[in-house]
Amino acid sequence: MNKTLLYGLLLTFVTFFGCKGEYDDWAAPQGFEAEEAVSVSLSATATAAIKIAEVETETVSLFTPTATIPEGASVVSYSVMLDGKKELEADLSGKVSTEELINAVTELYGKRPVERTVSAVVAAQIKQNEVGLYAKSAAFNVLVTLEAPVISTAYYLVGDMVGWGADAMITFNHSGKDVYEDPVFTITFTTTAENQYWKIIPQENVDDDFWKNPGVVGPAVNGDTSLEGALINDGAQAGMIEEAGMYKMTLNMMDYTYTLQKLAFGEFIYIPGNHQGWAPANAPALRGASYDGKYEGFCYLNGEFKFTKERNWDAEYNYTDFITFSEGITQGGSTNINMSTAGFYQLVADVANGSLTASAVSWGIIGDATADGWDADQDMSWDADKKCFTATLTLTDGSIKFRANDGWDINLGGTADNLSQDGDNLSVTAGTYYIELYLERTDSENMYCTITKQ
Repeated sequence: MNKTLLYGLLLTFVTFFGCKGEYDDWAAPQGFEAEEAVSVSLSATATAAIKIAEVETETVSLFTPTATIPEGASVVSYSVMLDGKKELEADLSGKVSTEELINAVTELYGKRPVERTVSAVVAAQIKQNEVGLYAKSAAFNVLVTLEAPVISTAYYLVGDMVGWGADAMITFNHSGKDVYEDPVFTITFTTTAENQYWKIIPQENVDDDFWKNPGVVGPAVNGDTSLEGALINDGAQAGMIEEAGMYKMTLNMMDYTYTLQKLAFGEFIYIPGNHQGWAPANAPALRGASYDGKYEGFCYLNGEFKFTKERNWDAEYNYTDFITFSEGITQGGSTNINMSTAGFYQLVADVANGSLTASAVSWGIIGDATADGWDADQDMSWDADKKCFTATLTLTDGSIKFRANDGWDINLGGTADNLSQDGDNLSVTAGTYYIELYLERTDSENMYCTITKQ
């Protein structure tokens, strides 16, 4: 809605009417009496604090308007601007759409269910005869609390497959964002027997009383074998997984639901080979985040290698498991894979479709904290002993990212201990730093960097 905003509580409108007919006696100009100015004013006050969980109607009373207008005039419509950013239509009593209010407060503040103090300004469209008038109130505060479930900052899996105590529980993965913006938690685990039970422990229980109720999360029915369903945190029972195998569990704690997916592929495969002494136990790793058999990552290659499914020789992928190869990859001795040119590569091993690609990559640092800003990379060097890229740079206050091959197709950011494609910029303060970039996942499941001030 386009409006001309006029400031002040009291707005005055004066309408002038011109002459009718022809007039040419300019020596004795004709006079007209000026019409009286039209005055309007508007004030608005907040209604009681709004708790969305208690609202059962499609509209909710947000404010009470009081308009002072001349005789014969009428208010046509009201609107309310929240925090100067979100405008809602209101009826003549000050009610707004409940859904639109929820969406506006969510966009302004997020979904966390705490009381929000929202600045509001009401505008009125007024009509008198054929003249349109406009008035605006002073700012006032409305109080709104959104409805959302209790979401913990972290969750842990306990059960027959891992153990039932705090010393055995395993942690659900999470993006690290506000849990009300990203309420999804995931975990991958393996069951080695049939009919294994599970429950979920929130961080509050870990910090206080491990089995406290309400608190522990699970299905409503003990022994529920469903691969998806609803969760409760008051009187929760244990779910049960009937078949042995590898599973991915996904929690959506905004909806309090779970899904269990039996996986054909693990999250990682490993790259023992000539480049590291054929030792799966400390080999670089490729990650398949979607568990679909497509693995990606980085590795220094020098001759022959294979992939193993675990950090041992129990099961492997070798040259015979692939159908198509990128340039430079040939078959080595026996079933080994051979990289003809030594170097640092981005690898994509799609074992589900039999495709293996290797692309040579060099790395640099870019950002407004570097000497060339966002215009050019500061090159990094491969350290064969440390198995990482390094650089010593003098930086200013600002931010940096890592890029491959002086382009944005492959760029890493996020946090120093967990770098990811297209992650956020890394903030730094002025100083000289020794920077190490570790991409091979030999000692961590994450790619990471260290930034050490000299």
